Amino acid sequence: MMKIGIRESYTCKDFEMDYFELIKRVGALGYDAVELNPNTVMKLTKDKRQDLKKLAADNNLLLTFSFGLSPETDVSSLDEGVRNNGVKHMKEILGIVHEMGGDTIGGCIYSYWPYNYQSGSHDRERLMDASVKSVKEIIKVAEDFGIDYAIEILNRFEQIIMNTAEEAVAYLKRIDSPRAKLNLDTFHMNIEEDSIEGALLTAKDYLVDLHVNENNRKFPGMGTMNWKSYIDVLKSYDYDKYIVLEPFMLAGGAVSECVYLWRDLTNNANETEIDAMAKRSLEYLRGLM
Repeated sequence: MMKIGIRESYTCKDFEMDYFELIKRVGALGYDAVELNPNTVMKLTKDKRQDLKKLAADNNLLLTFSFGLSPETDVSSLDEGVRNNGVKHMKEILGIVHEMGGDTIGGCIYSYWPYNYQSGSHDRERLMDASVKSVKEIIKVAEDFGIDYAIEILNRFEQIIMNTAEEAVAYLKRIDSPRAKLNLDTFHMNIEEDSIEGALLTAKDYLVDLHVNENNRKFPGMGTMNWKSYIDVLKSYDYDKYIVLEPFMLAGGAVSECVYLWRDLTNNANETEIDAMAKRSLEYLRGLM
């Protein structure tokens, strides 16, 4: 059965927030999982991390993780010092995910996000080669921990190395690991793919985390996307991994700057009203399943 989760981004403007309060809110909404930024979890003490893990279990929530590497930890960097720093950081992140009982990490964990086209290299082939070199090393730790390492495919404005499911599958074949997996996102697919349904079929042997949001990055059901069609494709090959709602609707923080959001998309809703949107979207998707 598909597991429906929600990312912290639905209710936060910045990359750090009170995860204990978040867990309680998401648990009360009836989700199966909550997706966290492992960098934020890493900053907690070991005791606090264990408390958070227990709280998630008490609220019947699985923990999954996703984030984007920084320019300083870019594993696709042509600077060997930066690339090695990124490899070291990703191995540490995998240790945190393992400690928290997570089985999946997704995101831009093969380069950095969002990509800076003004200062960054435009040599896609060399960047990809550096990325593959790094991930082949990192994936050994993921294998030891039993964690799926799911690369997220982003649109052309946020990442240079690859932008489609077809390119991602070719990349993953180069990594050649049972833990090398795929994290797709409907917002990015809506920009880059000829067919979202076709991309989901292309990804079927690798997909373990599907980020879902509307064409306008609101909650599913608040835009123009054909959710029944996408769910039907997933059902056709018995997809049983994560579907994670990842709306970006709140302006005025570090997160909104990274996703280029300059206006509030919630109609100035408060937390209770935003949670009601999250609940309706969950029920809508479950109804389609």
